[in-house]
Amino acid sequence: AVKNITSTGVAAISLASNSADIATGANNNTYYVVINKKVTNFKGQSTGELASLNLIPYSSFEATVDGYDASDLADGSTKTEFWYWNSGGYDVIFSFNEATPVKALGYYFASYAGYCPDVVEILTSNDGNTWTSQTGGKVTTSVVPSRKTDIVPFEFYSAITCNYLMLRVYSCFWTSYGSDYDWPAISEVNL
Repeated sequence: AVKNITSTGVAAISLASNSADIATGANNNTYYVVINKKVTNFKGQSTGELASLNLIPYSSFEATVDGYDASDLADGSTKTEFWYWNSGGYDVIFSFNEATPVKALGYYFASYAGYCPDVVEILTSNDGNTWTSQTGGKVTTSVVPSRKTDIVPFEFYSAITCNYLMLRVYSCFWTSYGSDYDWPAISEVNL
């Protein structure tokens, strides 16, 4: 029944015992739980699975941030860094030459690990106007990179064929520690 809930529902959880040593009270053995179901395509953050996927060639898409060329994010090198000084985040939009299936996204941080984005959302679109969140909203990363060569992966249950993919960056690790330095920066993105 829980699997059939479409958005919000209630489930009854009852406690029972088969043991003479453990008794459940007749008036206190059922609890009602409100369930807010969120269906996403976000599978998790596994670097092992990410390594088994084929990299989408950089020549098959363009990267922009607020209309600015962000090709440094997709040039195959973590040495070229794209800095966009916008406290509180920004959107990186990847425009594909043709509809392309995307199974995962991974990014590398720029300069210091504290600037690595820790709260992001990944969205897809076919027309560049109507977007669908593949992560079901904001996701706080469970991967904390310590070196610039550490990738922060995001994998989907199924590949999404799209013309546009957006990496919405909300904040960086510094803000998790109460810092005012909320300038999330990435050096490279792999799709």
